[in-house]
Amino acid sequence: MLVVNSFYMSSINFFVLFVKDKCCLCAVKESGDYLALDLGGTNFRVLLISLKGSTVDMKNKIYPISEELMLGSGTQVT
Repeated sequence: MLVVNSFYMSSINFFVLFVKDKCCLCAVKESGDYLALDLGGTNFRVLLISLKGSTVDMKNKIYPISEELMLGSGTQVT
């Protein structure tokens, strides 16, 4: 059951972050490729974010989750 502020009790932790399109909030030192995954209720989003100094390149792909998989048993996702 979900209740307000239940995330403090969760065994799964994550950071809620937002990536602004073509906007780099990082220092010039950061570089490399970063993978962001978002599994929502109807879509699985995959982002590849490449940082090269103050340049940001972001590629994304959205994979819809079928209704059969959404409503199926948990063993179907393994």
